[in-house]
Amino acid sequence: MILDTISLPATIVWIYVTICFCISLLKKRNDIMDIAWGIGFITLCLFYFFFEETSLPSLIMYVLTILWGIRLSWHILIRNKGKKEDFRYASWRKKWGKWVIPRSYLQIYLLQGALLLLIAMPIHFSAIKNIHFLTPLNYLGIIIWIIGFIIETISDSELSNFLKNRKSKNEVCSDGLWEYSRHPNYFGEMTLWWGIWLIGFQAETALITIIGPITITFIIIFISQPMIEEKQKKDPKYKKYLKNTHRFLPLKKS
Repeated sequence: MILDTISLPATIVWIYVTICFCISLLKKRNDIMDIAWGIGFITLCLFYFFFEETSLPSLIMYVLTILWGIRLSWHILIRNKGKKEDFRYASWRKKWGKWVIPRSYLQIYLLQGALLLLIAMPIHFSAIKNIHFLTPLNYLGIIIWIIGFIIETISDSELSNFLKNRKSKNEVCSDGLWEYSRHPNYFGEMTLWWGIWLIGFQAETALITIIGPITITFIIIFISQPMIEEKQKKDPKYKKYLKNTHRFLPLKKS
């Protein structure tokens, strides 16, 4: 059932990430995949909208996912404009040496393509169900998505303003939502994907589609967040910030 559902989307994603990889070879920077990440979800949503029957829950998921994808990709595009390749990709480029091209394709583009497919699992299975009404869980999902989207948008804006105006690289962003959470943008990201799962919730497919929010939650908690904190944890100011601030939840630490 899963293979039948995602075989065509998987082909589309493979073509998409391969095109992104070819562009990265021309640009000589792999962080274009960060910009392409949100656009990949937009591509899937447009495919389903034009080539599959569209139910009310799936239409709502398409609109919200496209809105999220546009905002995220634009935010990253502006953030990276005029800057060198992101430190994560630059360090991998140096580490991989002569194997940088094949390893980039496998470990950045194909891997992120696979993750994209998993995270979009609620979208895949909603697209094949012709449902034209919303349940209370679907409405709850919309509310949760809105909360997550607002938190992610505000925290990204706060961080961007901080980076533009800070006087030294040792300063720590601790204003606004960042006063309460070390990663409010990640918290918002996880939240909105759990909302997407609930918007498309159907009892018969819930155990399959929950792979989506679980995947993004796992990536953020065990990969993205540790990678960012590892880079800064030696700084005394950041050590103090780590001690006094929640990891994700935007709540005042007692």
